[in-house]
Amino acid sequence: MTRKKFVICGNFPGVRDALLDRGWSECTQKDEFGFDLKWTVKTSEIDFQRLNPHQIVNHFAKNRHVTTKVGLSKSLRALSWFEDVDSDSFFPRSYDLDDSEDVATFVEDFMNLAAQNLLSSFLAHADKLPRDARPSTQSPDFQKAVLALIACEDLVRAIDLEDIEEDEETAGRSRLSAQEWSEVLGEPCPVETVHFVVGGEIAETCESAVTTKASSLVALLQGTRHVESRSVKKFPSSHVQDYESLASRARTALSRISHHHPQSCMNVGENIWIVKPAGKSRGRGIELKRSLADILSFTTHCKGASSLNSQRWIVQKYVENPLLINNKKFDIRQWILVTDWNPLTVWFYDECYLRFALSDYNSETLTDRFSHLCNNCVQKEASDFEERRGKLCFERVGSSNKGCRRIDVGSRRLQELADVDGAGECLARKNSPPASVHLNLGCHVR
Repeated sequence: MTRKKFVICGNFPGVRDALLDRGWSECTQKDEFGFDLKWTVKTSEIDFQRLNPHQIVNHFAKNRHVTTKVGLSKSLRALSWFEDVDSDSFFPRSYDLDDSEDVATFVEDFMNLAAQNLLSSFLAHADKLPRDARPSTQSPDFQKAVLALIACEDLVRAIDLEDIEEDEETAGRSRLSAQEWSEVLGEPCPVETVHFVVGGEIAETCESAVTTKASSLVALLQGTRHVESRSVKKFPSSHVQDYESLASRARTALSRISHHHPQSCMNVGENIWIVKPAGKSRGRGIELKRSLADILSFTTHCKGASSLNSQRWIVQKYVENPLLINNKKFDIRQWILVTDWNPLTVWFYDECYLRFALSDYNSETLTDRFSHLCNNCVQKEASDFEERRGKLCFERVGSSNKGCRRIDVGSRRLQELADVDGAGECLARKNSPPASVHLNLGCHVR
């Protein structure tokens, strides 16, 4: 009986030992093509065009659509074209900072969220004060709140259009000028940076229809698009007579926005975003930031530092109110093996596991990687890792049906996603192959 042959490119002692134990023989040359199985780190080491039907490799062609940060983000966003599902209902919204339209959408999202947070914070603080101690209509805080209210009401009007994507004036619908947005953001509005990141690409493309939102945003921030000019100091207080009037309108606007936005539970807090290099793993290069100018200048500087080391960046809304265990962040890791796209066939390892952060969660210290990132490659760099490691509640969770219910998350949604019995439909919907591949998907979960 002929022994099956395998090739391994990289350091995979576990895979090698498992194959040798099963009687396989290892090819001596890494580029040998007479293999039955090839296991490699890089997809580029596989010649998919030459593969014979019996040969197995550990990568799918064009897998970047689901295995890279940029590809996954865009694939999930495209789901609505094929299924009645909104990726915002289960995946924190993210933007490709190498795409001018995504940059424009992110900037708009950040600015609107800043207005919502400012208005919510103002109401929460003022409501605790005696009526006669609340900010006067002439106070800077009140006038900033009015600007935030205008921004929120503009967003509500856009929502009421019920056709935001087709509205060519979407990005320019704000009645606030760049100066007024600076008041809302609490920092200078990064006009030049936005123009450099977004406007540069607009100048290089002929597809003006594709860059409507981006060009409109640049025009607005540069002041070349007509807006209702209004100075913070000269803002007529008669538009909002008193605190009660502002509070009533604010609660109505915030309620409408919250009802419309599937991630409204994530929109409270300090407007923190997580910036990730698209081509790296194990927590490398990840930064948490709450400043729009800082995010744009940081990613722009890193991209322009060297053409040889240019990075592609993803920015994603950070979950500021995560589920904690003993005040620690954690993530749930589930190993799976996808053996076929058609029908989509997924094998679950019988146990998942939790990875904990070493430090208590604290949204005030964004630079503390041991508080915010659960990657083992990050945590082991802590000077007291070995000492504190034994005190952590590392836990293996067996069989998703039983084990996941040991974690009282107060949410059926998480249990449903972790339920193997119901995972077939979930995975078929959320991990479909690239849109360019048309398949009739069934799904087998082993």
